[in-house]
Amino acid sequence: MVNSDGAWDPSSLEGGTGVVIRGGLGSVLGISSSSSFGYSAIQVKTLVLLDGLRLANSLGLREVIMESDSQSAILAAGGRIKRNAWELFLILNEIRNFGSRFSHILWNWVPRDANHAANYVVMLARRRI
Repeated sequence: MVNSDGAWDPSSLEGGTGVVIRGGLGSVLGISSSSSFGYSAIQVKTLVLLDGLRLANSLGLREVIMESDSQSAILAAGGRIKRNAWELFLILNEIRNFGSRFSHILWNWVPRDANHAANYVVMLARRRI
């Protein structure tokens, strides 16, 4: 399971991303956090999904459940994008290209309360900004 979260500051356009990958029994397989730049919260929250795919690939995973508390990002990454989402086009294109390395990807929205681990990693990333 790949949990991801992103935070964005509209005044500086800076963001932070966090990914936590857990195995079937809940053991942590990988964690990543980074600073980012974006023009919107949805852009940062979609970018972190790409970060999650990259980390899962580096761990040799071939079947993943991608989770985020951003329903818009999950819908966009899963191919159910709204028209005129030009700011996400390049990120979604990269997600589709990178996603071809996996045999199965399930895009799953989770409530914010179920995404605490990734949210904590984002807070760490934001402290570095």
